[in-house]
Amino acid sequence: MPGSTTPPPPMVVDHADMMAFAKDVEDSILVTMDFEGVDHLQAEQGQPQPSNYVKMSEVGIAVYDPRDKTANTNQIRVDDLGAQIRARHTIIQMYRRYTEETCPAFYHRGAYRNPSKAHHARPYHCKFARSLFRAAEEAMRDIKQLITELLHQNRTMSEVQDGVQREICVLFWAAGMEEDILREAGIDLVGMSSRIKVWDMQIWSVFQIRFTKTQTKGETAFGSLGALGDGATLHNATNDTVA
Repeated sequence: MPGSTTPPPPMVVDHADMMAFAKDVEDSILVTMDFEGVDHLQAEQGQPQPSNYVKMSEVGIAVYDPRDKTANTNQIRVDDLGAQIRARHTIIQMYRRYTEETCPAFYHRGAYRNPSKAHHARPYHCKFARSLFRAAEEAMRDIKQLITELLHQNRTMSEVQDGVQREICVLFWAAGMEEDILREAGIDLVGMSSRIKVWDMQIWSVFQIRFTKTQTKGETAFGSLGALGDGATLHNATNDTVA
């Protein structure tokens, strides 16, 4: 499969850079996506390995639109921003019975006794949305429909009259799996509109400098920002996107 081609956000190395970056995206809709997959599928001898699309078991999406104002306040607090995040969680129907305790992959045996052996994905631990069961094709159609709707969400009168779409920043963490799945599903996010930017946050300069390595785990970065909260289980697709 082709390697990841999703770029990082613009480079930030100091406070001035961060202020400029914040100004640039302050009116953009932020969309985070995360996909999880099952572990138990193995190719028959002489056959190719199942693709990430075939193994996809969860789709998590979180949306933050700065024009969704739930309170009229001049003070910006993380808690206030969190309350404005809208989340979706989809469990792929065919894998609804595969959990951290029931996955039949041989290296997960005994996971109910030893959590360290468990299947990484946690489909039934979503804290921020009610889970839906959908076929993979339906989940991909939902993504396209959502992005299309967001391009026209909360537009000003002048934007409507001039046909101007909202700007959307789609964020991934380690984008390789998501790229593979969207590619196989025939979804080209950047091709949907010139107003869509797609970034891989794992390779952003901010985290590269902070952790001095190229592939920091999401939980490490989220934890350093205080974004995990109490009782938020990661490796649930939607919990990851909200964090």
